[in-house]
Amino acid sequence: MYADNGDLLAILSPVSFGAADNPIPNVPYIYFMEAPDIQRIKIGTNHHIKRRIISIKASSPVPVTLIKAIEGGRTKEKDIHQRFKHLRQHGEWFIRTPELMQAISEIE
Repeated sequence: MYADNGDLLAILSPVSFGAADNPIPNVPYIYFMEAPDIQRIKIGTNHHIKRRIISIKASSPVPVTLIKAIEGGRTKEKDIHQRFKHLRQHGEWFIRTPELMQAISEIE
């Protein structure tokens, strides 16, 4: 998992993308972002992952950290949302639990 050290450039480095080492524009990615201050995880998808991460970080009222990004589109994202619907808080935000964090670490 990626640990945010506050350096915006670090989020954009390939290491933060896990299995997706070289993000390619217009390839859909599923991203997992953590808001530790409120114990929430955002699970979303986007074709322009770097832009999306910057946008979320800029608009969030609390600090957020990219913890993983994998290749995958809406179908895979919806499957993940369905699997964790019991943890859904609002929209694409889920309660951070050991169960969810374990699953994220194992998802490829």
